[in-house]
Amino acid sequence: MEPPAPPSQKASFPTLEVLDPSTPHVFIKPTKCINEGPDVEKFLVSKAYRDIGMFVMQVEALVEEAPPDPGPRRFGNVSFRKWHQLIQERADDLMDEFIDNEQRLDYGTGHELSFFAFLACLWKLGAFKDGKEGGDIERSLVLGVFEPYLHVVRRVILTYTLEPAGSHGVWGLDDHSFLPYIFGSAQLTRPIAEDEPMPLEGSVRGAPKTGDVVKAQVVEEERQKNLYFSAVGFINDVKKGPFWEHSPILFDVSGVQDGWGKSTRA
Repeated sequence: MEPPAPPSQKASFPTLEVLDPSTPHVFIKPTKCINEGPDVEKFLVSKAYRDIGMFVMQVEALVEEAPPDPGPRRFGNVSFRKWHQLIQERADDLMDEFIDNEQRLDYGTGHELSFFAFLACLWKLGAFKDGKEGGDIERSLVLGVFEPYLHVVRRVILTYTLEPAGSHGVWGLDDHSFLPYIFGSAQLTRPIAEDEPMPLEGSVRGAPKTGDVVKAQVVEEERQKNLYFSAVGFINDVKKGPFWEHSPILFDVSGVQDGWGKSTRA
């Protein structure tokens, strides 16, 4: 009798279901279903929402199948190419283009902007709503789509030591991101009425101070709750030395005395 096989050491991850073309399916014409706040609540418990989240986790899980090569490398770990090959084998042409080019072992603000532009195109096509300003849907896009995207991207950068793409060095805000600072400071700005313009000063009650971004302990406490601190925390993960030295622009912004409303406009 053969001994039982040892348990697999490979983690099991859920994957997005692929429809079997040989099985009959009923397809309906796509319609706009998210028009106002209550519709978002329905979406959050829908199969579509589950599938989107599962696909994000599925792409992230591919990192587990392509561990970085051992040994130091100055310009990025070549295992990124293996990860990219896995993406090519398991995703359609759209996803292939979205991940960019396997020859470039880098990531920068241009990649981030491309993803956000993709979301903007979906918005204009009516994928989320009819374009009217409301707030609930926009917040869901930032916290439910954009933030998980950043989580995957940062893990890829750390795993494969990707170089910053088009970095301006200390004269740039951040080597990899820009939008989290806009959304994150907005999260900490004082509440406003629907018809009120974005405030130029003030913070939400209980918010950390703008100067707290230079305090490593505060950053660690807040990075799980706020996009701004999450971005600063990632800088601390990939850079060494005094904060004022490697991120002078962010250090200057931290000196704003009028609250996060002023930082949003900075």
